[in-house]
Amino acid sequence: LVLGDQSPGDERKSYWTNFLNQQTGFVFGTEHISNTYNLPVIYYTVNKVKRGYYELEFKTICEQPHRLKYGEITENYVNFLEKDILQHPAQWIWSHKRWKKAVPKDIKTLNNTHEKNFNSRFPRK
Repeated sequence: LVLGDQSPGDERKSYWTNFLNQQTGFVFGTEHISNTYNLPVIYYTVNKVKRGYYELEFKTICEQPHRLKYGEITENYVNFLEKDILQHPAQWIWSHKRWKKAVPKDIKTLNNTHEKNFNSRFPRK
């Protein structure tokens, strides 16, 4: 279980992408773990049915992570999350300061280096 919508600890090791119309850093551990152990990645969302009653909905992001390009798992996660937030904004905790990390000034270089390191560690066939 990975809490992916939390603000990442180190912005230099984060995966940066557009989220809710602004550059946002995401924890990249899910891609590392899934590629290291070739594990499927499942997204889940919690839907409120009525007071005290909730349903979980599971969506497969990928079954074979080593077949996906760098960042594809995180991008799919971000797309699912953004869609859920826009559909049910009241269910998202807006107070947890999601954007407390500043966007690095050298974000393009940082992203390129991050991708190069990932591809070196997890070469694609």
